[in-house]
Amino acid sequence: MKESQSFRKPVILLNIDSLMSGPLEVATQTGRAPALQFLMENGNYISNMVTSFPTMSVTIDSSLLTGAYADKHHIPGLNWFDDSENQFINYGTGFRETFRMGMRKSVHNMLYRLNNEHLSSEVTTIYEELASKGIPSASINSFVYRGNTPKRLRVPRLLSTLTHFEDGKWIAEGPSILSLGTFSKLRPWSFPTKIAAGNRKYTAKELRYLIRKNKLPWFTFCIFQDMDTRIHFKGPMDIKGITKIDKEIQKTLNLFSS
Repeated sequence: MKESQSFRKPVILLNIDSLMSGPLEVATQTGRAPALQFLMENGNYISNMVTSFPTMSVTIDSSLLTGAYADKHHIPGLNWFDDSENQFINYGTGFRETFRMGMRKSVHNMLYRLNNEHLSSEVTTIYEELASKGIPSASINSFVYRGNTPKRLRVPRLLSTLTHFEDGKWIAEGPSILSLGTFSKLRPWSFPTKIAAGNRKYTAKELRYLIRKNKLPWFTFCIFQDMDTRIHFKGPMDIKGITKIDKEIQKTLNLFSS
C-alpha cells in the first residue's frame, strides 16, 4: 500500500434504492429518520437531484459505478433485446417474466453475464480503477460488481437444482471484497433470507462486520433495495420503509467514535 494512502479515511457510499426527497423530508422532519437527518445536517443535501435514465436499478448502478450513461456502459434496463444474439435479456424483474424467459437464463444473466459480458469493456468501474492503483474496495448487495479480483459465486443448492446448473458455481471478476447474499458472503454462518427483496438487515450486518473486524477497504458501495419493493406496493410516500433502513444506518453510525 502506498504511503500516501495510509492516512486516508475509508469512503462508504450508501445507496438507498427508490429513496425520494418528498418522503425523506417528511421522515426527517417528523423525527422518524434521525440517522439520515444527521447525515443531511452534517453533509450536503441536494433535493432536486435528477437521476440517470432509465430509472432502473442495474442501469443506475452501472452509471454510478462507471461514470457513464447507458449509451456507453450498454446496460439499458432490466429487460432489453440483444441484437448481437437475437434474444431478450432479463435480469429477474419478476416471477412471470423470469418464468417465461427461463429461470436458468435469468439467473445466469443477473449473476454473471451482466458484469462479465453485458457491461461494456469500453468503460471502467470504480472497482477496476481503484484496483489499478492498488486500492482495495468492496461491494455489498449490488448486482453490478465488476472488478479485477476473481470471485467464486456459489448458487444455493435449491436454486441450482431448479436452474439445472451442474456445478452451482461461477468464477467472476469483482472487487477485493464482494458480498451478494448467499452467492458470496462475508460472514461464514450468515443466511440472507430476502436478498431478492433487499434485506436491509443482512446488508447492514455485512457492512458492520467489515467495520468491527477492521476490514473496511478504502471504498465500499453498499445498497439497500427494500424501498423499491415497498413503494411498488404501498406508494411513493411510504415512510415506514425509510424508518426501517434508518435504524440500520443508525446502528452502523454508532460503531464510530465520532
